[in-house]
Parts: sequence; structure tokens; C-alpha cells
Amino acid sequence: MDLLNELWGLVNLRKNHLLPMVKANGYATARSGRRKRTYDRPRTVYQRLLDHEAMDPEHARALAEIHRDLNPAAITRRINAIQNQLINRAKMRAQSGDALFGEQIS
Repeated sequence: MDLLNELWGLVNLRKNHLLPMVKANGYATARSGRRKRTYDRPRTVYQRLLDHEAMDPEHARALAEIHRDLNPAAITRRINAIQNQLINRAKMRAQSGDALFGEQIS
């Protein structure tokens, strides 16, 4: 369960600080008359939070410190290593025959 919690935390850091996403902001009409979804420019959740006016300066500094200390390559390597460990554990349990279908891996 510790590996899953670590994986969850790393994926959240990567998603919120490092992966830009587009956000839908409305519809436009194309020349053909069809409605087309419009999107803003890609930005990370971290960037969107910093632009929010209600953000407390103390929290903004804490987030900036977390963001500054992130190493994208190290996070990706660790995520891959944890995934490989979980896959190997599942293989070992399946080969031993003591894992039931749908059973939690501990």
C-alpha cells in the first residue's frame, strides 16, 4: 500500500505542476454552421492557481517552493520504477496461484 500512496503522490505532483492542460471556455460557430468547442492556451494547474486572486501569499510561496524543488526526470523515473515493481508483484502472485481474481495486492 505504501507504493500505491507514493505513486499517487508523484502522479499528482507531475500532473499539477508539470503537465499543461487545456480548459474548455465556450463554443464558437464554424463557417459550416456547426458548433465548435473553444479552449484556452495550455497551462498547468499550478500556473492557474497562481493567477487566482483569492490565493493567499503564504500558500503561493509554499507552492513555489515545492515547484522549484521538482525534478521532472526523477519523478518520471520513480513512477516507472514503482509501476514495474507493482507489475512484478502481480506477476509473482499470479504465478504462485494464490491470488484470487479482483483481490487486492498488499
